[in-house]
Amino acid sequence: MARPKKINTPLTELESDLIEAAEAMLAHSRGEEWTKDFKTTTYNVPDEVDVKEIRSSMHLTQEQFANFIGASVHAVRHWENGRRTPDGTARTLLCVLQNNPHAVLDALGQPNA
Repeated sequence: MARPKKINTPLTELESDLIEAAEAMLAHSRGEEWTKDFKTTTYNVPDEVDVKEIRSSMHLTQEQFANFIGASVHAVRHWENGRRTPDGTARTLLCVLQNNPHAVLDALGQPNA
């Protein structure tokens, strides 16, 4: 099978980052030291989220919501009653649900739910 012709279009930032990561992995596998620093980005996850408001806006019971996000009903109840605080991963998911619930539905393969 013939190779497709190379088109001289500029690489996207993602493509450049992937090539750079591949080069770093190859250098590491050869025992070479990689000297270039990779760019990192820090995101701030809110310390508090209103779990009950998020759940209510989705018109779900505590049980349905817990099942949807992969948490226990007890955890959802504790979060809503203020006895516990969701960990960082759960707060991130809850923020996505609050701002763009369809992103989660799409990711789970249920875009029409």
